[in-house]
Amino acid sequence: MKLKKRLKVKEFRNKWEKLLFNFQLASSNINQHIRDCFRDAEITYQQYTVLKIINEADDVVNNSYIKRRVVDKDSDVSRLIKRLHDLKLITKSINASDKRHSEIRLSYDGKKALKLIEDRIHAVDEVFYNLSSKEVKQLNDLLDKVREA
Repeated sequence: MKLKKRLKVKEFRNKWEKLLFNFQLASSNINQHIRDCFRDAEITYQQYTVLKIINEADDVVNNSYIKRRVVDKDSDVSRLIKRLHDLKLITKSINASDKRHSEIRLSYDGKKALKLIEDRIHAVDEVFYNLSSKEVKQLNDLLDKVREA
């Protein structure tokens, strides 16, 4: 469906306004797809991202390490860590050399949860299945360019 018809507008102020509306609508659609994929999981997409960051680290991590790597910079990393700890998906211990920092690791249950979700996460890719490989690469290149502006 064309954007004007979907939004029930006659005209856009200019092509940049149309792009902004198009981007916001696409983003909303993608986020809904992610929420649907995680609906049956016991964790959120943000929590999954934190588990993935911890899992891919070479060593134990702390809140600062995670905060530098999360995609959603508005995330409350401390709250996410606390929730994951409450769910027993991570372990936390005090860093012996710097008591201000915690050492965070995936627990056995965290590894199991991560594996379960990684087996299902490919369903999120479906939102892009109407794009060719060339179009996906082009879209990634364009989004990189927008993000770096």
